[in-house]
Amino acid sequence: MIEVFSDFSSNTFDRNFLSEIQPAFDFDISNYTDQDLIQWFKNFLQLSQVNIGLAHCVQQHQTARNCLSYARSLGQNIVVPGYSEQIGCFSTNHDIDTVALDNHTLSGSKYWVTAADRADFAVIKVGGQYTDQPRQLVCVDLSGSGVEISDNGYEPIGMQIARPMTLMFDGHDLGSDRIIHTGNFQNSDTVNIIQSFAKYAFLTNYVGCALALYTTLANNESHTLDYQLRVQSNQLTVIYRFWEDNIDSMAVNTELDKQFWATYDGLYNSTKQVIVNLLGVMLTVNNSRMYNRNNAEAQQFLDAVVWLSHGRSPYLQVMSDA
Repeated sequence: MIEVFSDFSSNTFDRNFLSEIQPAFDFDISNYTDQDLIQWFKNFLQLSQVNIGLAHCVQQHQTARNCLSYARSLGQNIVVPGYSEQIGCFSTNHDIDTVALDNHTLSGSKYWVTAADRADFAVIKVGGQYTDQPRQLVCVDLSGSGVEISDNGYEPIGMQIARPMTLMFDGHDLGSDRIIHTGNFQNSDTVNIIQSFAKYAFLTNYVGCALALYTTLANNESHTLDYQLRVQSNQLTVIYRFWEDNIDSMAVNTELDKQFWATYDGLYNSTKQVIVNLLGVMLTVNNSRMYNRNNAEAQQFLDAVVWLSHGRSPYLQVMSDA
């Protein structure tokens, strides 16, 4: 049973952090109740308001675990480690990826793998969308031979805890039991919920980011921008209500219809615009604390700027991107 999220003391994404939040986030995609699903997302919204980077890492960890649970539910000989025993990360297809799978051997590079430098295993998509190879979902032991993790010298200005890494493979032998799926995902309750879960967690991080920025500005009594904040407050109220209603839809329907994804699109676009507006208000305030890199407000501002660079495709592509 997923418990109500209260608080945490760690600001580092590691096993200790996962152990601390485990009662509120240890979700089993193959064995859950609707209330567990709803509570997980409410907990995740709270976490995203505190630290977007940590929340993004938790999302990737959960997505990787969901994929392993899916494979286990099909009878594959794959172990799903305890929630805080091993750290997982996940990455979908990117047009710059060069990674290829020949039998059980990986070669090439996989880009934009969040928190791979902190993880024990990675679930990645190989082939498919941008290649002439069949789409495959594989699980990589990041401590195995033939695997190198690089940050490419990239130093993000925000969300440093969720640093995007590159996985470089040089003849890494997966083994047959690490290939989770080959070909497009078939229509099944488990696969539908895995995909919608990951994408709705992504959206939830956007909503949490907007709420956090608004709260910071609303608590700042040094400015007189009440009208601008009131406009954003009204928009956030509508966004939150639609966000909550859509979670309920996901809980009771495994085959999500176009209305769900159309709402998802509207929420994503609206929330992204609200974040842009709130960042503009912050710049208008011109609070000197915003320029101190060691200040929490400055970190929140920079995290939000970096998070805006994370995009999603419209629902038609989302629905076809198995």
